[in-house]
Amino acid sequence: MVDEVVVIQPGDERAQKIARAMASQTANAVIQTFGAGPLTSSEVARRMAIPITTATYHIENLLDAGLLKVMTTRWSEKGREVKVYGLANQVFIIAPQESDLRSVLRKYTMLFGIVVLASLGLLAFLPAVLPGLQDASSPEPKIAGVNEELSAL
Repeated sequence: MVDEVVVIQPGDERAQKIARAMASQTANAVIQTFGAGPLTSSEVARRMAIPITTATYHIENLLDAGLLKVMTTRWSEKGREVKVYGLANQVFIIAPQESDLRSVLRKYTMLFGIVVLASLGLLAFLPAVLPGLQDASSPEPKIAGVNEELSAL
């Protein structure tokens, strides 16, 4: 589940920070590295084979832009406190200045509702069209002709 929905307007301070943080291929590669889960800056540097200073620079920019967050801290073997970073779990909506948050969320809520209703309609419609699908009340899958042959054995 998403922790936060962020509405940004083109040209505002947060949009500029995100654009600056994502401007390089290295920053994009850093974000992709975090797709595997939370990491320290030294782990990012090691996985990407880049200097720790480069990894730290991009992590700080992504942290400042709100794309990464400090998940936890731990102690290194040398007794230093080490931050563990991870992707911020949020959805960004880019909306023009004249639109308000309520209308933007209403639009996407309606779209989400349509997708849910369409999915439920398909779940109700598909068993009628494809009789070989599993019956919800039966724990065994129904495969035309196979269940009868198995029960005869």
